[in-house]
Amino acid sequence: MGISNEEIASFIKSCYGLDEFELENIELNEENLSSNIYVRLPLKKAMCVKCEGSFTEVHDWQKQQARVPPFGNYLDVTVHVKKPRGHCSNCLKVQSSKIFFSIQSSHPWLVDLRNIVQG
Repeated sequence: MGISNEEIASFIKSCYGLDEFELENIELNEENLSSNIYVRLPLKKAMCVKCEGSFTEVHDWQKQQARVPPFGNYLDVTVHVKKPRGHCSNCLKVQSSKIFFSIQSSHPWLVDLRNIVQG
């Protein structure tokens, strides 16, 4: 009984509250016990940061990153978030994406992750 790559990706996303994101890549460095997780917010799940309206198209992509709690042997874990800036159908101008996380903890690492990607 083996575990598929999709199941592993789903598990990692759920551990960090990234269920709304598409996992693009995971880099594991066994020498320094670090990991980089690359995720992207799809346009269909993006909402305007001002009015929470939907986007009609992508203007460009914003990239942000945050350190998150260790995962197994990997002590230094960084999530790299790519989110759309798009044309809002309500505001009628280009806005940034608002991101919601389903993280229940108040751990300082997770608070940092929430703060940098919500606007």
